[in-house]
Amino acid sequence: LCQKGVLLTNGRRDIQGPIDDVSDKYLCQSKNIASKIIFNEDNAPGCKNIKIRSVYFINENGDEISVTYINQKFGLCVEYEVLQEIDNFTHGINAFNSAGIHLFTSHNNIEYKKGTTAKGFYKTTAWIPDNLLQPDNITFSFACMRYEPFEVLFHEMDLVKIEVLDVIDTLTRNNHYKAILPGLIRPYITWDYSQKQVL
Repeated sequence: LCQKGVLLTNGRRDIQGPIDDVSDKYLCQSKNIASKIIFNEDNAPGCKNIKIRSVYFINENGDEISVTYINQKFGLCVEYEVLQEIDNFTHGINAFNSAGIHLFTSHNNIEYKKGTTAKGFYKTTAWIPDNLLQPDNITFSFACMRYEPFEVLFHEMDLVKIEVLDVIDTLTRNNHYKAILPGLIRPYITWDYSQKQVL
């Protein structure tokens, strides 16, 4: 019903603007999810053989970030420990927007750890392509699983979030249109144009 809104934090105006922007920020704040998390021995999620030690985001230079732009590629890094030798597993992520809508799932398509993975510390990075996401607060989950037969070893929801900001000059919009582009995702789509000859 409202076109504009105001979000108050501790009695002070935090954000004022279009109601969708204000409600998105409110929903994201209510989840209280950070852009980086480090676990200790007592609270590390996972399963009996694998424990997550830290989760964070990086840019293409390897710098840790909490904010990115829709036209920038970024990486979701998960550092984990294999506590004892384990056979045949891989990784997966899920991405959700601030309304809790499941945007996409991705499984590690490079390496399926057939055979035994030794005890030790490991890091995997899922690279999210540029020109894909809408401006929003995007939350990620992380899972480890096996195939043949399929078995989820663990799946941790709402681990970290990153704020994706809009850019006016980007491949995903026409430069003559500056307003909001609706939709769940905003991929870069190529267009061909030609005039059909009329006889």
